[in-house]
Amino acid sequence: MPSYMPSIQKTGQRCQDFGEDGALDLMHNMPFQQAGYYYSTSAPVVAGGVIIVAGAVNDNYDVNSPSGVIRAYDVNTGELMWNWDSGDPDNTAPFDVNDPTQVYRTSSPNSWSTASADEELGLAYFPMGNRTPDQLGSYRNAAEEKYATSVVALDLKTGEARWVQQFVHHDLWDMDTPAQPTLLDLNTADGVQPALVIPTKQGDVYVLNRATGEPIVPIKERDAPQGYLIAGEHASPTQPYSGLSFAPEKLTEKDMWGASLIDQMMCRIEFNKLNYDGRYTPPSTNGTLVYPGNFGTFNWGGLAVDPENGVMFGMPTYLAFTSKLIPKDTLGDVGDQ
Repeated sequence: MPSYMPSIQKTGQRCQDFGEDGALDLMHNMPFQQAGYYYSTSAPVVAGGVIIVAGAVNDNYDVNSPSGVIRAYDVNTGELMWNWDSGDPDNTAPFDVNDPTQVYRTSSPNSWSTASADEELGLAYFPMGNRTPDQLGSYRNAAEEKYATSVVALDLKTGEARWVQQFVHHDLWDMDTPAQPTLLDLNTADGVQPALVIPTKQGDVYVLNRATGEPIVPIKERDAPQGYLIAGEHASPTQPYSGLSFAPEKLTEKDMWGASLIDQMMCRIEFNKLNYDGRYTPPSTNGTLVYPGNFGTFNWGGLAVDPENGVMFGMPTYLAFTSKLIPKDTLGDVGDQ
């Protein structure tokens, strides 16, 4: 069962006056508690007198999964101070951890990557993922649509969202924001600004004022593909693009590779079978080519920035993947998952 366990530095023993026997049970108030569906994948943030813990929810296992709630606990006692749930973002008052009738939102977007904090501004910055199932948008409420695939700034004292910048609207491609925000003071034409730099799976790098969330490098909306949608689904008519980008060019048939001519021919045949109108082509029952794929142009590694010389270091990779929606009635008895 996921838990957080602090220890005394000199002895390695649990802090007996923290939580329960020095540990926090992170499954408290979860709507569903399947083994292995929720777990911590990054270190907590310790700032402003609280330990802030997020966690990963497994992709595409079940529409009824644990919440992606982000919670802050008193650094000395382990008392729950606030909870921010992207599916119910205005309700940040701490739940009663012993009351099973108080539950967080089912399968809400989670933050599995590493967060950052600015104690002077009193903000913690969380890269946000998507709601499961990642390739199907019909289960999402308005709040989940707003906060999924974004970076959100949370107040260290209250957990309230101060600002949010979204990187994919109505994400149908598992484009979770994958990396820790890099914080620095940046010289700009408008003077020195407190900046936040964050890369995305799509290859765009966003540079924001970390106090306000306003773009320092311009963000523009561009038309997005609309074809191949299943009944009841929609795709956002536009998607954001940053002025700083490592996104690859659109794939063509001649880009297909193979160790032999036969391999290359087979790859070209598969390429032409798939639906592909470039970036953000919606998933389909025929099969859609997604490029960059959900391993990203950027992922866990994040970025390093030298503010004095104005140099950024990153490691973009370019991998495609395919996305295919399979009608439930073709699978036999699979229950309600």
